[in-house]
Amino acid sequence: MEIIDISVSVYDGMKVFPGDPTVAVLPHSRIARGDAANVSELHMGTHTGTHMDPPLHFFMEGMDVSHISLKRLIGECYVLDLESIEKKITREELYPKRSLFKNKILLLKTGNSRLLEDEKFHTDYVYLTKDGAELLVKQKVKLVGIDYLSIEEYGGSGEVHRTLLGSGTPVIETLNMSGIEEGEYFFTFLPLKIKGGDGGPGRAVLIKKEE
Repeated sequence: MEIIDISVSVYDGMKVFPGDPTVAVLPHSRIARGDAANVSELHMGTHTGTHMDPPLHFFMEGMDVSHISLKRLIGECYVLDLESIEKKITREELYPKRSLFKNKILLLKTGNSRLLEDEKFHTDYVYLTKDGAELLVKQKVKLVGIDYLSIEEYGGSGEVHRTLLGSGTPVIETLNMSGIEEGEYFFTFLPLKIKGGDGGPGRAVLIKKEE
């Protein structure tokens, strides 16, 4: 059984979506200076690194991250390779393979994974369109993930998020899909259980199915 970590590391000063809180990892106590143990302070936003967007992210009365069913976050998954797409993922690109991800967790692998290696935030990342999101909702996708800091176009109106989250479909952003092949996997994502959380950083893991 092959277990693959597709999360990004959280570290001091890491890249965040423009306008989000910056990340700081600060020493609180250190053995080297005579303290009994090493303890650090972690300052960051709820949408730092690999994280989940629950409905509360875009809806005032939406479900928070602590109440998302684990059945949506753990289960059969399909990784769809869309690296050939240069800008946007539309219904047209998704439709031919719709049967492969129906009722499953869907992870979108794009050229964005290469951008994650750059400390600079890129505004020209590959994103999902509203009609693409509508198809995923129609196919009853349990969860959708993508390999950059937002699933929606930079400067977008929020319609893609509202389409997915309004249907109860959580979104995971900032997955590192480098080297991951298209196909079926078992997937697990466990966000921090933040009461009232509009987002939740966590660890994303793929388990490759044995042939």
